[in-house]
Amino acid sequence: MAHTVLPQAIEQALELFLDHQELHPNERFDLPTLKERFRIKASQSHLEPEEAGSPFEEHHYASLRNAYGLLKEWITLKGPITHTQMNPSPVHPNIPGEINMTLKPKSKWRLGLPNRKLKTGEYLFYSGQISCGDLLEAVAWQDNQHQKSGSFAVEMGYMKEKDRALVLQNKKKSEPYYAAAIRLGVLSATQRNWLLFKQQRQKQPIGEYFVEKNILSSQAIGRALVEKRSHNQNAA
Repeated sequence: MAHTVLPQAIEQALELFLDHQELHPNERFDLPTLKERFRIKASQSHLEPEEAGSPFEEHHYASLRNAYGLLKEWITLKGPITHTQMNPSPVHPNIPGEINMTLKPKSKWRLGLPNRKLKTGEYLFYSGQISCGDLLEAVAWQDNQHQKSGSFAVEMGYMKEKDRALVLQNKKKSEPYYAAAIRLGVLSATQRNWLLFKQQRQKQPIGEYFVEKNILSSQAIGRALVEKRSHNQNAA
């Protein structure tokens, strides 16, 4: 039976959960596996239980949640992912914890809207107005709208320059900056939460990316926002 070769964005999302290791020839990456890998990855983000569902969750989970959503929809439609579907010898650099943005698929899937509340980027993707590559790049663009955590904490008066340097020197690999600052006693959890909230508000609306890149018109974004609001009001 012929195997469906994975689109680049799906393979990149899969690599995030496999820590950029190849899928074992006898392994099937199905929904239970995806959920377990997501649970493990999420537990490594140092997110406190009381923050789940809060504005701070988006800061921690942006890339992880988008990769999870893409894989969940793909596996639901196409079935478990196997070793034979993966492209050999990826040409993009492997950066742990990041999805490579240099190659993006331009095909647009009209998957239908999930019965849940959607963010603007998700609505545009599921309704077939943008590709999954467009969505990943837009999220990266939006995340780059705010200052780096250490510089922002210094500017807001929560940290001195010497403390910023101390955290950078002692931060563990893949450890979130603010989590390291808390571990080193430089910030409290309350201060971290406030800084994340303020950084989140610095982000420009994701729709501006699609207008800026001439992917969608401002009128199309306006219509999508109205449609998304209606969908979210009716979602379970």
